[in-house]
Amino acid sequence: MKKPNFFIVGEPKCGTTSMHEYLKKHPQIFMTDTKETGFFAKDIQKEFIKFNNKKPVFYSQMDYLNLFSTALNETIIGESSTLYLFSKVAAKNIYKFDSNSKILVMYRDPVNFLVSYNEYAQSTLQENVNLFQGLELETERKNWKALPNSHFLRTPSSLLYSERVLFAEHLERFLKYFPEKQIHIIFLKELKNNPQNVYKEVLKFLNVDSSFCPDFNVFNKKSNIRYRLLFIKTLASKGYFKFIRKILPLKIYESGYRLFKLFVTKKIEPKQLSADKTVEFKKRFKPNVIRLNKLLHDNNLIQKDINLVNFWGYDKL
Repeated sequence: MKKPNFFIVGEPKCGTTSMHEYLKKHPQIFMTDTKETGFFAKDIQKEFIKFNNKKPVFYSQMDYLNLFSTALNETIIGESSTLYLFSKVAAKNIYKFDSNSKILVMYRDPVNFLVSYNEYAQSTLQENVNLFQGLELETERKNWKALPNSHFLRTPSSLLYSERVLFAEHLERFLKYFPEKQIHIIFLKELKNNPQNVYKEVLKFLNVDSSFCPDFNVFNKKSNIRYRLLFIKTLASKGYFKFIRKILPLKIYESGYRLFKLFVTKKIEPKQLSADKTVEFKKRFKPNVIRLNKLLHDNNLIQKDINLVNFWGYDKL
């Protein structure tokens, strides 16, 4: 049976879905139909079990490896799970699974990340407050209090915004196990501005034909619920989707679920923070940017002429 040797590990809301789909089109690369398996994030899977009183879908290794059963002669076998960077154990587990694995990490400006991440959580009913309120509730939420509807929230730790943005700390866990030559960094800003060049560099990193070029459509655009009552009643119905998942092949279930989400949601324009709030948040998270910038340069993971403080606009505070 084929096993994965390549992982897009996060961060979330940084273009991982688009990159997953771009790579999926390459003839030498196999990417799973299902994204966000979270298989190696065993700490978060344990939290999920405790919070939901059930196991996540890809808890067993057999179920996980079945995702790759249709791989043929592709050189790269990959999956994408943005929990892996946030998880405290995923890096170690991936290394134990295959120490030669290649790791792709994607970043965006921390403040824009938090705004987008909070909007996504609200749009999927995993969150019921805005970013400012969410940051204030973190102490309570660490104790599993002040949480939104448990039908939709997968794990309370997903709402700890100040921890989700500890980019350097997350990356250090992978650098502990994997050498720099097995890790590649992408910035969402560059992916948007020059997708062809970014994609080509990823293909070179993966040692596959770098002349291949897909259509660079944007995937996973921001959306909100169009038919809120239908969404809530359908997804909150205990056992409904669990029953459907049991009777349908996984690929058909995943396709159907995507169509359902398209039907009950609508695309929205990204929210913009006020100038004052932007400055406030940038001052708060600037130390995170400085730390990440140093870590990336110390490990030769970005070009010497890139300074993230300037690149993300934290230099004029």
